[in-house]
Amino acid sequence: MPEGLSPAVTPAAMNPRGAVMPPSTGRQAEAGSAAAGKEEDTGTGLRAGILSRTGQADGLGSAPVPPTSLLGSPAAPRQRRIGLTGGIATGKSTAASLLGQRFGLPVLDADAFARQALEPGTAALAAVLARYGEGVRRPDGSLDRAALGTIVFSRPAERRWLEELVHPIVRRRFDAELERLAGAPTVVLMIPLLFEAGLEHLCSEVWVVHCDEAEQLRRLVERDGLGAAEARARLASQWPQARKLERADVVIDNRGTMVDLIGQLERALSPSASR
Repeated sequence: MPEGLSPAVTPAAMNPRGAVMPPSTGRQAEAGSAAAGKEEDTGTGLRAGILSRTGQADGLGSAPVPPTSLLGSPAAPRQRRIGLTGGIATGKSTAASLLGQRFGLPVLDADAFARQALEPGTAALAAVLARYGEGVRRPDGSLDRAALGTIVFSRPAERRWLEELVHPIVRRRFDAELERLAGAPTVVLMIPLLFEAGLEHLCSEVWVVHCDEAEQLRRLVERDGLGAAEARARLASQWPQARKLERADVVIDNRGTMVDLIGQLERALSPSASR
């Protein structure tokens, strides 16, 4: 099924060996001091507080207000929130696992929340089965995600319907988890569609995991058993990787070894790289 789910930032540049580019200005601080929040349909069925690029609240006057969380409660001003994103099959899950297991950080995974939203017995799964029939149900009663993916990645209107069903559930789960973790100094928000859903303002910094498109295609074919055409269609359903890199505060180049990846994460987490 679809992965996961701004104020202008200085484009991040990668050196040929994927050096981590440290963040420069705080997204939450910029948002809180320069703009007021408003609600806008992101186009993916996910309504979230966003910030006016003009530095004022459209239709709400110019008084600054705190940035909003997923359900509108104030974001923790001193909490380091790392938005971890990147194109499909770039290695986001590997980076998130390292951040959680090796570096001991709490990781909130939008894809995991979306999968849980469609578990057997949920109202969301019942709605999916009512719309698409038994062809998307496995013999054990669980969702056949491959069958559903074939439908939604080839039919944009169906993908939008699914996002409108699942995203509000994921949004509520994020809000509850962020409240629970309010005292944590650092939290990782792994949101594959972070930019597409306009959620950068929830983060104090955004890290984009990167690899070559050819490598993404190879991983999709090998990992998910897709044909080349279907793999390309899934890449095309997201923002181009280059567009995400332009908006990154930190670029994690996942074209090297595991040792390289760990080193980049360690450098990005260092106090000197923190906002």
